[in-house]
Amino acid sequence: MNNDDPQGAANPHDAPIGNGTNPYVYLIAFVAAIGGFLFGFDLGMIGVANVYLEDQFHLSSRALGFATASATLGCVFGPFLGSFLADTIGRRNTMISAAILLAVSAVFTSVPDLLTDGSDAATMNMFNIFRFVGGVGVGLCSIASPMYIAEMAPSHSRGELGMMYQLAIVVGHAVAPAIGLLIVKILEGQGIGSEMIAESPWQQAWRWMFFSETVCVAAFVVFVFALPRSPRWLASQNRWEEVEKVLVSVQGQQAAEQEIAEIKSAIESEDQGSWIELFSNPGVRYALFIGILLAFFNNWTGWSVIGGYIPRLFEVARFARDNAIRNYMFVYGAMGLMTIVSLVLTDRLGRRPLWMFASLLAVVITLLTGFVFHNGLTGGLSCS
Repeated sequence: MNNDDPQGAANPHDAPIGNGTNPYVYLIAFVAAIGGFLFGFDLGMIGVANVYLEDQFHLSSRALGFATASATLGCVFGPFLGSFLADTIGRRNTMISAAILLAVSAVFTSVPDLLTDGSDAATMNMFNIFRFVGGVGVGLCSIASPMYIAEMAPSHSRGELGMMYQLAIVVGHAVAPAIGLLIVKILEGQGIGSEMIAESPWQQAWRWMFFSETVCVAAFVVFVFALPRSPRWLASQNRWEEVEKVLVSVQGQQAAEQEIAEIKSAIESEDQGSWIELFSNPGVRYALFIGILLAFFNNWTGWSVIGGYIPRLFEVARFARDNAIRNYMFVYGAMGLMTIVSLVLTDRLGRRPLWMFASLLAVVITLLTGFVFHNGLTGGLSCS
């Protein structure tokens, strides 16, 4: 991979022949998808850590809910800032900005009491502030990473490479409880039980859980600095010579010329288009409406909310804390498996059949979840 200077790009002779995809493109997409991993890891870790926060800081239900959701609030704001930054400083620099915010969040959510008088209320207020900062970073990643992947990928593999970001989110969610469980087991080896509140800050599990994200963030920053800039952003800055060099390095000369023509056409269309044209076309208007509804009902199931409380819910179902965290890991592991299955089936069966099947399955599972909660069921059924 190369730096900002596209002259350091991979050898054009390494570009694909025919309809093949240059392995360099997969490497670029993989690095950018780490932003998705951080997305899942950051939001997944709070579900493990909040049970410890609740015990140590004697949180009310309201305070626990805010601590769990504070990063999500930042995620709401992040995409608006991300759209502006992606166009202003570029996709790559936006990913770097996101990583910096995530690093700051990871460090200071692990030691929020260093910036306060040490009281429980002040510590949790500072914790929530830095979780919000991390959420903004997650929001930036949610814009810049998939945008960068789509703009670097050849048209024939754009969907496949774009799905790497979604898979990375799920993997991050699954890895977070695994890391959390590892930390719990290490502390148990030092005589700190999974449900104990250690007096020493160095032996409090939740601090290490949040600090562990810094390792992933550091790796992300190092790799992202080596990425080329997005050709679409370079084109928006009229840096066409650099556009050609980047595209030739990843797609080959012939494909690069075709991609440049498409970029120029797209830029001209953007200059001439308007919101009125978008809504005046019945077909486009209907497709936009359906897309919004799909996104809405995907979250209407409540999974985005319940996901942050899974270990706590397993504890209510009478699982020991370490088993509750382990089950949390298995839940997201199953989601990761189904994401891989969807990657395989999407192009074979089509998007619409998968959406229909998944929607019906979501209805059934939501009803069963309500049945379990309503009847106060515990044990294996609640885990399944």
